Amino acid sequence: MLPRTDTSHLGVFPLSFRGTLVAMPETPEEAGKHYRAYIEDAARESQRNYDRTLITLAGGALGLSFALLDKLASPHGVRSVNLLVGAWISWSATLLISLFAFLMSRAAFVSALKQLYGGNLDYRNPGGRWARLTVVCNILAGFLFFLGVVLIALFTLHNLETIGHG
Repeated sequence: MLPRTDTSHLGVFPLSFRGTLVAMPETPEEAGKHYRAYIEDAARESQRNYDRTLITLAGGALGLSFALLDKLASPHGVRSVNLLVGAWISWSATLLISLFAFLMSRAAFVSALKQLYGGNLDYRNPGGRWARLTVVCNILAGFLFFLGVVLIALFTLHNLETIGHG
């Protein structure tokens, strides 16, 4: 049996930050700063992962739908082409809005820095309208990706019925 590891005498948090034990802060204010930095880093990483995932999925779905189009086409032709075109438009818009969100995010950082150096940082909404626009773009891109998935699923169902009954 291994001996119990008690780190309380070492002055470290029992949890680790990215696999490294973190020194116990001296004051509650210092602890709050460490925690805030951790939360901000986690939020940035989460947003970065969301952006990458959304762009990868939308681009992949667009490419895959083009590649598989001939597999779904029956001898009698493709049905419900408007659903397919709607999915393509949704995924293309997802990509464009995601790229636009990157630009808006950069503008939000520049705006927040100007506010900070000007001494008038709005802590409730750093980055101002650019930050709000970035959030709207991210939500809209996620919605459009999901809409594309629904449209391609409906298109596939319509055309699988044609192949099965054709």
